[in-house]
Amino acid sequence: DVYIPNSDIIKKAVYNYTEDHYYRIDFVISVDNKYDLETLESKVLKTVLATRGVVHNDTHETFVALESITDTVVNMKAYIWMDTTEYRTHAHEIKSEVIANVKSMMEKDGKNPIIA
Repeated sequence: DVYIPNSDIIKKAVYNYTEDHYYRIDFVISVDNKYDLETLESKVLKTVLATRGVVHNDTHETFVALESITDTVVNMKAYIWMDTTEYRTHAHEIKSEVIANVKSMMEKDGKNPIIA
């Protein structure tokens, strides 16, 4: 059994430290719905996978999926695995680099993404 005081859950971030040192994060990318989604999804995944520290193998699949579509916006979610033993700083540095790379790629393609 694992006991976690309620105050820790309310006041602090909860991290799942795994013994295999793989850590998964995700983020949402919102773009105008006029773009070709297959091409955009493929480019986002290619950019994510090219980022240092991102893992994609048989047991840890990094992927991009459609989250929702509205009249004006498409929301895609990137699910990213990283190999790190230092979760607090290194994982956030990798996430930051992935987001910056995706934003840069999309801006070069003339898209104005909102990334959350």
